[in-house]
Amino acid sequence: TQELKESLVYWIVGLVLFVLAFPILWINERNAAEMEAVLYHARQECLSLPPATVDAENDGALVHMVGRTLVTAALKDPDFADLQVFDTVRLRRQVEMYQWVETRQVEMY
Repeated sequence: TQELKESLVYWIVGLVLFVLAFPILWINERNAAEMEAVLYHARQECLSLPPATVDAENDGALVHMVGRTLVTAALKDPDFADLQVFDTVRLRRQVEMYQWVETRQVEMY
């Protein structure tokens, strides 16, 4: 009887997973279709420009450029005066803080 109960539980779990798979696949396919439509419109509206072109009529437009990025100044972090990074376009700092919480329990007999 124990084996019968286990097989019944596995059968129910399998049935639930089978039924849940269809809405998950539906949502995933809908999201993929929406993303494909967005990418299609982006390809239609994207302007390919030479790297040195700056034109006010392209403000707010989706543009594509290919070229070499050249950075002449060093990036500095205002909180760390000695830190300078060269040949970098952007400096991002991510801070994580961990705290140890100690609990103490004393039992008197």
